[in-house]
Amino acid sequence: LGLCSYKVGQVDRAKACFARAAALDPSHVPALVNGAVLDLPVDVEGAVKRVVMAQMTDANNAMVNLHLANHFFHAFRAMPGTVTVSASNPTQGQASLGFDVSPGESVRLGLDHVLTVTSRTPTGLVTFDCPAPVGVHTWYSRDRDRVVQLARLSHSHATTPSLKSEACYLIAKVHHARMEWEKAAKFYKQSVKLDKTFAPALYGYATLLVRQKDYPSALGLLSSVLKACPRSADALSLHGVVMSKDPAKRPKAWGQIRSACALRPDDADLQLMRARALKDDVGGFGEAIEAYEKA
Repeated sequence: LGLCSYKVGQVDRAKACFARAAALDPSHVPALVNGAVLDLPVDVEGAVKRVVMAQMTDANNAMVNLHLANHFFHAFRAMPGTVTVSASNPTQGQASLGFDVSPGESVRLGLDHVLTVTSRTPTGLVTFDCPAPVGVHTWYSRDRDRVVQLARLSHSHATTPSLKSEACYLIAKVHHARMEWEKAAKFYKQSVKLDKTFAPALYGYATLLVRQKDYPSALGLLSSVLKACPRSADALSLHGVVMSKDPAKRPKAWGQIRSACALRPDDADLQLMRARALKDDVGGFGEAIEAYEKA
C-alpha cells in the first residue's frame, strides 16, 4: 500500500503506511528503508538511523548497503586532532595528528569551510586548493574507505544488474574523487556495462574521457545522458563545451551552455563555463562579461 501510494504521488500517505508497517514489524527492512528515503529531505539523522537499523537486521541487504554507501560518500566525520592555518600561507595547514585523507578529497574546517586537499607530506603539512580561514580548526573528512567497503558488499549480494551497476558507480566515484583515474575508469566501465541506461555512470565516465581528450566517445556518452535526462544542466554544459571544439558546431554548443545556465542560473561554475566559451565568439564578448560578473 505504501509503494502504491508513493507511485500515485500520495507521499504523506506512503510515509504513514511505511511507518505503520515498521511499527507492526520493526525488523521489516523494506518498510524501514522506504520510510527513511522519504524522510531524508527533512530528517537526515533520523533517516540514516533507520537505514542503520535495517542493516543491523539484514547486514547483507544490497539495497540497504547502497543507501549507506551513498550517505557516507557525502557525510563528513571528525578527524583526530586539529589543523592550524597561518596568515603567512593560508593555502596550507599543519595537522597536529596523523590523518588518512588523500589528495583530491574534500575536508571541512569547522562548520562550513569545505576545501580540497591537493597535496600532503609525511609530516602532516596539507595544501588546499584555495585559502583557508586563519586559525586552529577542528576538521572533518569523508570516510571513502567505508563507501568502498559497503559498495563491494552490496555488489556481492545484489541480484539485479541495476544494483550491481550502482555499486560499481559508487566505487568509481571514490577513485574519481581521489584522482585515481585508471581505477575510476575501470569501475565506470563496469557500471555502464551492467546498465547502459544508468545516467550517473555515463556522465562520470564521460568526464574522464574528456580529461583524456577522447572527445568523440565522451560526446556519445553525454548524448545518452541527455536522451534519458534532457534537463540535466551538468550534461548539457559539458556536452556544449566538448562540442564547441568543432568550430562548425559552436552555435549549437553555446546554445546548450546557455540552456544549462537557464536551468541553474545561480550556479557560479556554469556561469564561468558560459563566459569562457563565449569570450572567443566575436559577437559574444558582452555576454561573456555578463556571465563573469554573475559568477
